[in-house]
Amino acid sequence: MVPEPSSEAPAKSFTDIQTRNGSIYTHPGLLSLPPSSGTSSSSGKRHRFSIIVPESVTDQIILKCKAIASGTSVTHVFIAALAMALSELQPPKEESYAVRYVNHSMINLRPYCRAPYNTREHAAAPYHTVSAQALGIDLVVPGPPIDGKDDGQINELSQVATQVRDYFRTVRPTSSQDEQIAVSPLMFKSLTTPPGSDPHIVSDPPFCPAVISSLGNIGSIVSASHGPFELTNVWAASEPIGAGVAIFLGTWNGRIELSGVFDTRYHDSGYIRKFLERMLDSVSGGLDVDNCTAPIRVTPNEEK
Repeated sequence: MVPEPSSEAPAKSFTDIQTRNGSIYTHPGLLSLPPSSGTSSSSGKRHRFSIIVPESVTDQIILKCKAIASGTSVTHVFIAALAMALSELQPPKEESYAVRYVNHSMINLRPYCRAPYNTREHAAAPYHTVSAQALGIDLVVPGPPIDGKDDGQINELSQVATQVRDYFRTVRPTSSQDEQIAVSPLMFKSLTTPPGSDPHIVSDPPFCPAVISSLGNIGSIVSASHGPFELTNVWAASEPIGAGVAIFLGTWNGRIELSGVFDTRYHDSGYIRKFLERMLDSVSGGLDVDNCTAPIRVTPNEEK
């Protein structure tokens, strides 16, 4: 459904990108979410936990995200907050040390598919892939305070969000001839596990990546009413891979919702709630808005 590449150039581009990604992933301090203590069940369940931000605070966040820099969005700010929240949970050392958050952007391939798969009339058309190019955010875990003062190395939300914005600009396609579109079949192939393999195999000790998917303003996609039916809430979730945590950011009915899907073998609901609250604290502190987590509406969901 995606147009076939007209030359061997995409294969070379993909190889070059993977080489650059290798240098991004090769870092001694790759960030992950430390597992919850006391979680030892051999057969976990999938849980979803969400926090809904009040409409008045949501309005402040949207306004101040745009004020950071031209083109900076709520998505960029929350990705920055995720990276910063992870860095704050890393074990302290005698001196400050460098860490790195690595992620990939989701790319909607639908506009670049061959007709009729690029239209709303084709129900199976909204295909997505992840960007071939990785995002690497370098942060600092501060050392212990000296004489009541920190070591002067602070991770600024606005600076990190601007870096995320710049990354999104480089990987966002504008035509079917863009590199990200041309290499998408190769990206699909690289992400497809061999037959019989288990994608949920976890290292020992478990490495728990936390990735965020932005759903945007869901109200612009899904109608709140259809005949006699009215939707009071809309959300999406996906299967967390291994010990990872899948985080979703969306806006519905004028309110931001931040949710996380996780496996109870590695995390518990209270731990995930505190982590989502830590992300929101990073947003409220970095943007100087009202506390995002008070008052809040918390929604736990469980799946077998």
